[in-house]
Amino acid sequence: MDYKEQYKDPRWQKRRLKELERTDYTCEVCGDKEQILHVHHGSYLKGLDIWAEEYSLYVLCKDCHETAHELMEEIKESIGRIH
Repeated sequence: MDYKEQYKDPRWQKRRLKELERTDYTCEVCGDKEQILHVHHGSYLKGLDIWAEEYSLYVLCKDCHETAHELMEEIKESIGRIH
């Protein structure tokens, strides 16, 4: 099963719901409860299904999720300049 198909899998949907319930449907960064929430992977481990990575899951509102991805890109670019 490829990466995108895993997001449709009932095991991911169950893990996602568990994370949303864990945070009481609240963004873990800004505390927002009004925006659409995303379950963000802080990292991915090759060969591990996305629902098995509970240690790196964060509930983020849309704005904080976009900011997280922007920061990750900036870090990757900075590391690339070092090498």
